[in-house]
Amino acid sequence: MQALVFTLAAPMMAFGEIAVDERRGTASRPTRSAVIGLLAAALGIPRTDPRQVALAEGYDIAVRTDLPGRLLADYHTVQVPPASAVSRTAKSAGRRPATRAEELAVGDLGTKLTRRDYLTDAAFTVLIVARDGAPVPVEDLASALERPAWRLSAGRRSCPLGLPPAPRVVEAATVVEAFMAYDLAEEAIPERAALKSLFRKDRPVDATAPAPTPIAADIGLAPVLGFTPSRRETRRDAVADRRRWQFAPRVELVGQAVATGDRTR
Repeated sequence: MQALVFTLAAPMMAFGEIAVDERRGTASRPTRSAVIGLLAAALGIPRTDPRQVALAEGYDIAVRTDLPGRLLADYHTVQVPPASAVSRTAKSAGRRPATRAEELAVGDLGTKLTRRDYLTDAAFTVLIVARDGAPVPVEDLASALERPAWRLSAGRRSCPLGLPPAPRVVEAATVVEAFMAYDLAEEAIPERAALKSLFRKDRPVDATAPAPTPIAADIGLAPVLGFTPSRRETRRDAVADRRRWQFAPRVELVGQAVATGDRTR
C-alpha cells in the first residue's frame, strides 16, 4: 500500500459537523470534508470547481489523534434581522436571503449571542490512500502540501497551521505500519522532532512501536488497518455538494493500536 502521511497541528482548530443556529461546535478530530478541503487548498482548487467532486471521491482517509487538545468556546454577538422580517422578505422575493449582505439588507437588526468552539493545541497525523481513479497521485498531493497554492488552515480559515505538514509518501502493508514509518522518518530529523514535541507531549519516546492513540479510518481501509476496530462511528462529513455546503453520512472504523499485531486497547 502506498500512502501519503502528514502532520496536522495548530494552536487552534475547528472541524464543524452539524451546526444549530447560534452554536457552531467542533468535532474531536478532523472531518473528512476538512481534510479534502485542505488538499483542495494546497492544489488551488476553488470551492466551485467541478474537480471538487472527483477529489472528494478519490481517496480513503485515516486520522490518528496524537494530542486531543482542549475545547475553547468563543462567545460574541452578531447582528441579525428578526425571523418575522426574514419571512416577509422571503415571501415577497420568492426566496430567503442567500448571503450575509442580503440578510443585513432586510433591516430592523437586533443582536444575538453566538458560540464557536475550537480545539486548542491539538495534533493529528493524517493518512491518504488513493482509490481507483483518484484524480491526483499521492506524490502530487505531497508536493502540493509542501508548496500550497493557498494558505492551509485547520478547519476554519481563522486557524492557520502551527507546524508545516511535512508530507511523506510511504510504502506499508497496513495503516499502523504507515504511521510508524512516518514517525521514524520524522524522529530522524532533530529539528522536526523538536518542533513536534511541542504538540506531542503525551506520545512515547520509542517510535518503533505503535502508540496507544486512537485511529479512525474510512471503511475502505478495513482490509489494511493493522488493528481490530473497537467500534464504528457514523459522521455526516462526506462532501456531497461543496457549493451548497451539503454533506452525506460516512462510516469510520475506530480503534487503538497498542502493539505489533492485531490488538486493540
